[in-house]
Amino acid sequence: SERAAILTALTYLDAEDLVPLVRPLLADRSPAVREAAVRFLAMFRDPESLPQLAAILRRACAKASKDELLKIGLLGVAEVAPTLEEIAADPEADGPRRFGASQALLSLGLSRSARALV
Repeated sequence: SERAAILTALTYLDAEDLVPLVRPLLADRSPAVREAAVRFLAMFRDPESLPQLAAILRRACAKASKDELLKIGLLGVAEVAPTLEEIAADPEADGPRRFGASQALLSLGLSRSARALV
């Protein structure tokens, strides 16, 4: 969508002053706009959006592929680590998802997550 593309471009333009205007887009009806808003707000580590970002990302982990899990980790929202740890340590989860969750945890760089990786 055009609005999602604009949000993505703003992320690269260091438009941190627009954070308050982007927050409401986390509830937009367009999935593409919501996803772009998540990336935008995660990029600027907006503390006011953090609880909502973490909740959205935890829900996304439930059905995320290996690559999508890694992308979630690359967003740097540490609050999603417990969900990623569960996936990485779950013997019932398929190998690629476990690998993606492990890679996401590594990208978060949290020493407390090390146990989930062994």
